[in-house]
Amino acid sequence: MDRSTLRNIAAVAAHDTLGGARNPVMLTMLATCALLAFVFSSIVGTSWLNAAEAKAFLMIVAIAIAPAYTGSVGLLYVVSEEFERGVPVTLAQAGVTTGQAAVGKLAASLIWTLIAVLVACLAIGCSAEEIAAALALSIPASLPVLLMSLTFGLLADDQMKSSVFAVPIVVCAVVPLLGAMAESLRPVTIAFPTGFAYEASCLISGAPTVLPPAAAVALCAVWTAIAAAAAVWAHRRHARKVANRVNRLQDA
Repeated sequence: MDRSTLRNIAAVAAHDTLGGARNPVMLTMLATCALLAFVFSSIVGTSWLNAAEAKAFLMIVAIAIAPAYTGSVGLLYVVSEEFERGVPVTLAQAGVTTGQAAVGKLAASLIWTLIAVLVACLAIGCSAEEIAAALALSIPASLPVLLMSLTFGLLADDQMKSSVFAVPIVVCAVVPLLGAMAESLRPVTIAFPTGFAYEASCLISGAPTVLPPAAAVALCAVWTAIAAAAAVWAHRRHARKVANRVNRLQDA
């Protein structure tokens, strides 16, 4: 990877990260994460759980909602919106490839996911050690959801399609929360992308786990590989469409 590639990726990542701070949708989703964290910790409560299980449950609340709400904004809605406006064509003419733009946006969304996890943990009232653990765990746990969001963002040609694609993203991210509320569902819910995060949260908190650590890590790796493969396929399709638009402009 040469310097120009790294420079382009960093430029896109910085642009989208700073742009998120001015995006009312992103800020609304960030506030939603804080509100949901507060609702789960203070209104729904954890009275049906012991201390270790409650700690694990609140940790997965922060980790699961962050990529579903804030992280997906930059990868689902922004990517599809920019395609409608012709931004990828402008970037291509400036020497930024669609692949570089995609990686930069993924990095920016990961940064906003970590910010959302931090905000959710503060709303819950986590200690500094718990916040550090949640932030570290959220990186591998959020990648499958973020890559899924990138895939759908690259496939969406307009805002209406991106709104439809948002549904499976949210479901896949937050379904493991049901496993904490209904023990009978847990063997099923841990198979979802953030199921690894719940198992790891239980392991960190000293709560019972369903899968051995190695199996939980393998589950996360499988989901990440599947989501990455889907993102690569969607990018190829997206890149062809952008290239066709660039060619039409050059021929005009």
